[in-house]
Amino acid sequence: VSCGHCGYAANLEKAVSQSDSASAANIEALPDSVEAGHTKDVDTKSVQIEEARSTGEASTADLPARIYTPGVKTIEELTAYLQVESSQTIKTLLYVADGEPVAVLVRGDHEVNETKVMRALTAQQLELADGETVMRVTGAPTGFAGPVGLKIKCLVDKDAAHVEYAVVGANEQDYHLMHVKAGRDYALTMVGDYRNVVEEERCVHCGHALSFHRGIELGHVFELGTKYTDKLGAQVMNKSGQMQTLLMGCYGIGVSRMMSAIVEQMQHERGLRWPLSIAPYLVHVIPVSMKDAAQAEAALRLAEDMSSFGATVLWDDRDERFGVKLADADLIGCPIRIVIGKHIAEGKVELVHPDACTSALVTVEQAVHTVRMYTNRS
Repeated sequence: VSCGHCGYAANLEKAVSQSDSASAANIEALPDSVEAGHTKDVDTKSVQIEEARSTGEASTADLPARIYTPGVKTIEELTAYLQVESSQTIKTLLYVADGEPVAVLVRGDHEVNETKVMRALTAQQLELADGETVMRVTGAPTGFAGPVGLKIKCLVDKDAAHVEYAVVGANEQDYHLMHVKAGRDYALTMVGDYRNVVEEERCVHCGHALSFHRGIELGHVFELGTKYTDKLGAQVMNKSGQMQTLLMGCYGIGVSRMMSAIVEQMQHERGLRWPLSIAPYLVHVIPVSMKDAAQAEAALRLAEDMSSFGATVLWDDRDERFGVKLADADLIGCPIRIVIGKHIAEGKVELVHPDACTSALVTVEQAVHTVRMYTNRS
């Protein structure tokens, strides 16, 4: 996730955006929650929808309306059945955090960010609750959980907290509630950022649109602050002559992950081509046939000449079919490939150039010069 305007960037687990609504810190005090069970039944879906779409401000005395939604378990099914926007729904996901059930509320068009939830709970483990746990906690099967009357800790995403008269699960099979209001019908005890950002949302730093990109995380930087230096008593005298606790940070680079990432980025339809800086060998010398004395002798001489000025050379001296050698060369992926065939009688070899990835017939001297140039570069 990145902002092309100010340069902000983060992975999806950490990324934040401007809220669709006011900050959670500005949530106004709302009426006390209604007592459990104080709802009104409505016989038909059409009446419910009409009430939900009323143009005037609804009275704070309005109670949540219970509506029959047979077999409707997902947000997609719910919005289609009630003809409402997903942003007017709230989904309640049940998790087990360090052995204790918790609920996380996000808008229907948002997704829970489990990393943010774990951080808010300071939990070591977090996993979605199984069907048995959902039934025990809510009294209903998966797909009908809601915040009203729920007796466990609820984390409410700040955008979900601002949905006026939301549609939520009723904690009863085949039923949902409409006209549910945060702070009145369920408590706002842990309001925060518990969701993934959405592409095109606004950057928290400059207000421009955020973009999504697929990437591979090769390293981490951790800001440790004074977490460890406080305990160690590690201090330094600042320019004012006062003792100050050291700020600490650390970083890590995933070497094995980096190799995998390079292979993924540098691959082609037949194999790969290693970058010069990390290639196991710079040059792959392949005689078409080791039974041809001229080819075998030229290959040996080339390998020795190039090794003399520091080039790393892989010489394929196997008595194997040429096609097999080429296939293996594609998989090994040396940046430069020199094929010695019938043109060696003219003093020429086939050179596969690392930049253009094209082959050309060149003299032996030109091939050696090219290898020397890339040896100096690497």
